[in-house]
Amino acid sequence: MLPGISSGVVPFFNIASGGKPPTVNLILDFTVGPEDAGFMIELEVYAAGVRQPDKMMGLALELDVLPGLRYKVDTNHDIIYMEFSGDVPVQHDLESIFRKLSLEAKFVGHLPPEFSTKKKTQRIA
Repeated sequence: MLPGISSGVVPFFNIASGGKPPTVNLILDFTVGPEDAGFMIELEVYAAGVRQPDKMMGLALELDVLPGLRYKVDTNHDIIYMEFSGDVPVQHDLESIFRKLSLEAKFVGHLPPEFSTKKKTQRIA
């Protein structure tokens, strides 16, 4: 480790230094905290029949307008992989997209709390 450089910081060396000891040109800091890096939510959805061309087109038309969403479809296994890097729609909204296309969405794995219905039950008095 170089003097004055903390752990988590990677120095970038000038390799073509002409036989002289390398000099540090740039220091890259990889110690960014989670509050600075933002967040990403990943979801996997199984939807039998999504490999049909009309379903693929309908799904593309619906998902392409969601901001901050990157997705890909595994047509061999009818699975849609989604990554949300901004606002995450609630579970009901995504399910309605699949229902509109006559597909049944089954979410794979543990669902993150940001994806819940976000509805709070209120007592009627």
